[in-house]
Amino acid sequence: MWLELLFAVFILLITAVYIDFKQCYKFWKLRNVPYLEPSFPAGNVIEAIKTRIHFGYVIQDIYTQMKHAGDYCGIFFFRHPVLVALSPEFVKIILVRDFHYFADRGVYF
Repeated sequence: MWLELLFAVFILLITAVYIDFKQCYKFWKLRNVPYLEPSFPAGNVIEAIKTRIHFGYVIQDIYTQMKHAGDYCGIFFFRHPVLVALSPEFVKIILVRDFHYFADRGVYF
């Protein structure tokens, strides 16, 4: 009986985590930002984990897929939304004019 209860709690927990990820993956869609469809649980960086490709190559692949989308696109790093700047003009805006809004820019490439 305890084993069945423990199994039910485990399944419920996994389902709750999955639903939470799916809710987080709606972030860019709700804001009308072009984005790549993420995969559970790693988002758009699954290739860096599965095949041990360097993260820079993953971002380069995302850039080549989304460069037609405009100045920026959205991706997901696990469940966290990340804005990727695609055009040099937009990068200049972020790094110079709107620097104080984007103080935590993460990884540099």
